[in-house]
Amino acid sequence: RHASGQACAMYYAKVDPSAINAVRALASAGLYVVDAQITFTKGLQEPPPMTPARLTIAPARPEHRARVLAIAGSCFQYSRFHLDPGVPLDVANRIKREWVASYFRKERGDQLLVALHEGRPAGFRR
Repeated sequence: RHASGQACAMYYAKVDPSAINAVRALASAGLYVVDAQITFTKGLQEPPPMTPARLTIAPARPEHRARVLAIAGSCFQYSRFHLDPGVPLDVANRIKREWVASYFRKERGDQLLVALHEGRPAGFRR
């Protein structure tokens, strides 16, 4: 009912994989599965591998912003936006770039970590 009154809308729901009837009802309402998440659990038998010597993990700083935003706007392939055939690639990239920009503006999250390779941002983790 809500979707019929919208020019464009995105809905997000987590559905237990055993709730087949709920998935069927959502599909009959015009929604479709874009992303399925799987969680694996395993106890640690040994410590995780050490970070390579040339890689440093540190809190993001203002001088990292441009490079981290460039990474965020180009590195994703498997987000729910990138997998959705109804979301153009440039829009999906812009969504992820803006998501990370919100950390730099202190509007989201407590900390954004960056992986620095030889002092230059090579990745990030929220």
